[in-house]
Amino acid sequence: MWARGTPEPSGGSGGGFSEGEINKAIVGSKSVPELETVFIERSGNFTFMNAAAALTKYAKLRGSSKGSPFFSKLAAVWLIRLEDSGSQGLANVLWACSKLGSTKHPIWAETWQAFLQFIDKDMSSNQPTVQPQNISNVLYACAKVRQQPQADELLLLLEAFLHPDVLAAASSQTTANLIWALGLLSLTPGWEAQVDQELLQQLLAPPVLAKVLEGNPQEIANVLVGLGRMCTGPLPLLSTAAAQGYAGQLLSHKQLNRLSRWRPQEITNAMWALGELQLMDERFIQAAVSAAPNWLTQGSSFNVTQAATACAQLHYRDAQFMGLLLQRGQELLQPSRGSRSRPLSEPDKASLVTMCCVSVALLDMRDLAGAARSLAALGNIKQHRNAHPSGLRRLWVFHCWLLQHQLLDGKGLAGLVSEQQLQQGAKEAEAWGDKTRL
Repeated sequence: MWARGTPEPSGGSGGGFSEGEINKAIVGSKSVPELETVFIERSGNFTFMNAAAALTKYAKLRGSSKGSPFFSKLAAVWLIRLEDSGSQGLANVLWACSKLGSTKHPIWAETWQAFLQFIDKDMSSNQPTVQPQNISNVLYACAKVRQQPQADELLLLLEAFLHPDVLAAASSQTTANLIWALGLLSLTPGWEAQVDQELLQQLLAPPVLAKVLEGNPQEIANVLVGLGRMCTGPLPLLSTAAAQGYAGQLLSHKQLNRLSRWRPQEITNAMWALGELQLMDERFIQAAVSAAPNWLTQGSSFNVTQAATACAQLHYRDAQFMGLLLQRGQELLQPSRGSRSRPLSEPDKASLVTMCCVSVALLDMRDLAGAARSLAALGNIKQHRNAHPSGLRRLWVFHCWLLQHQLLDGKGLAGLVSEQQLQQGAKEAEAWGDKTRL
């Protein structure tokens, strides 16, 4: 193994470039071909830091790991120098691998093991050197690609993050990202890791949550989403009551009285989380609803879907707010000329239509039946080739609700969805059982 910073005698043209000069060229690359030129000219002088920086930049430039000779070369250079790297380089490469979808490439497994070995050794010292964001970023990367750590691996990383010296250096963003990632990991199929409740109590202790509140709205919303997921997975990390308690601590802060700094995604993420937690925080919901005429005009189909879902889960009946959601949904399904909105994909259309319609039905908002059915018509579900079973089940519930109360023309969704889709929706609803659940 070559010593840190020592150039290997093969590959590249050499030229005596310093580590800093190479990093500057890597960071300044504006395209994959430009980055590849830097690599060709200077890879003979690459240190582990340069290799990590190049992989990270490649991921940010949306390069591909599938069948890419350039990625293979970058990975080979990194693996040669991997043992010299500290926790930041290892964490950055794992993040890059997650973004590139290269978790099955040897680079992921070897870098993952090296990171764990570094943390294990670091924790045995009196003064750990690992930065909290490196642990948070690695768990975030795992969560994004559903790469599930083993129980002992997760324990090692959480204990390291919660080391007093490490935790004291954690920013609000670092902490929020770790809680968000832990929540998403707990929903991974096959999740079996049991996290010690004492560790969770340390992670969600009042001083830690208070630090999150010092951050921006995205960080607060991310923690709420993490809490919502932690109590709904196959093996919940928290009881619903415990998760509600932690969420309540965040929501009780006076700065949440006004949401002027909150973007649509942050507002609807928080609303969705409250729905998952079955926590009707009237102060926050009312603030979100009151501000809706402002933020909803910039809302995406995902935002509308999340907000409608939250209303149904919380049994929150506000005809004006739901009307605004349906109106925004229609705007997104038929954008006006000059609109910057991108055409929705078929799955996004289906999610928007089915969740809004079933929410109107479950909340028995009969005055909005026409607006909801108009949304279904604009969604053109009948032409969808691969309609999701859960979406067809929701449409069936809406269809039955229309028929039951003889709303509109008494035909339900007939003609707007195919007979085959209705039949499949009926089967899915029968298998689902509880018609009051989304």
